Amino acid sequence: MKHIIRRIIPIVLLLAGTLTGCSNPANNETHYVRLSDAACTFRHTDNMPFTIEVITSPDNWEARSSGSWLQAERQGTALVLTPEENLTGAERSTEVTVTAGQATARIRVTQLGDTTLPIIYRKLDDLHSSAISPDGNIVGGYYSTADDESYSKMTVVFIDLRTGERTEFGPYPESLILPTSVSCVTSQGLMYVVNGQGDMFAFDMHERNYFIPEVAGYATIQVNSSSAYGTKWVGRATGKGETMYVPLISENGTVRELPRRSSTTATNRTAWALSPAASPPTARLPTVRFGTTSTSAWSIGTRRAMSIT
Repeated sequence: MKHIIRRIIPIVLLLAGTLTGCSNPANNETHYVRLSDAACTFRHTDNMPFTIEVITSPDNWEARSSGSWLQAERQGTALVLTPEENLTGAERSTEVTVTAGQATARIRVTQLGDTTLPIIYRKLDDLHSSAISPDGNIVGGYYSTADDESYSKMTVVFIDLRTGERTEFGPYPESLILPTSVSCVTSQGLMYVVNGQGDMFAFDMHERNYFIPEVAGYATIQVNSSSAYGTKWVGRATGKGETMYVPLISENGTVRELPRRSSTTATNRTAWALSPAASPPTARLPTVRFGTTSTSAWSIGTRRAMSIT
């Protein structure tokens, strides 16, 4: 099967690119070049030659490639294009010019670079909840098992998608944490998990342990996402002695509340306060990518808190 991606060209451009002609005043003869394809794309390697049908007047025609990496060879009434392997790491393009008498036509040829990655589908059906880091390198999640007395235990899992290496630690008993979902995973190996009590645990891939996020002046913290380099995160929190959640953003260690829409109704406020696990209906948080925060490790069962910035 040819590894070729043919481009769809609007009809006006297609006609202009594949059928060109002119008249020769000396003998009233019309010169033209008609091509079956005006553009094509090759993969970076493992390509089969690509054939383009050529009809011209006069019958004698020639083709010339502008790129040294692309061979353009006439075979009867066909033009055969054969690219070399692209080891440059970048996409490259060139043109092939077909000439018959006074008429010319051009073929645009593109070859993908060897950094072009295919889409890979991975089914991680053993994880009860998971998320992927913004750079696409780390998946963080967990799965639960039951002991002999039917008590649930959670095992934390990190998977490096570049190497397939799987890191597991735990299990943690439900008396310590009863997870409901993974909120986000950072590119630096932190996974934020929402607890059934409405608070949050942060698991460190490298320390193989956890801590409880804390911000001064607030009671319950939930981190929803953070920037790729860890300089920002967004989430929500409750004030001490309060049940209403407020949206927060941390930028370079400085935490501040985000503005809320003034049109929030009392009904929405009540629903938000009673459902801390639900997304706030009135908070419009800025879209940022995942990242990291200050971390430390605590031994299992301590339930000690750590300030995050």
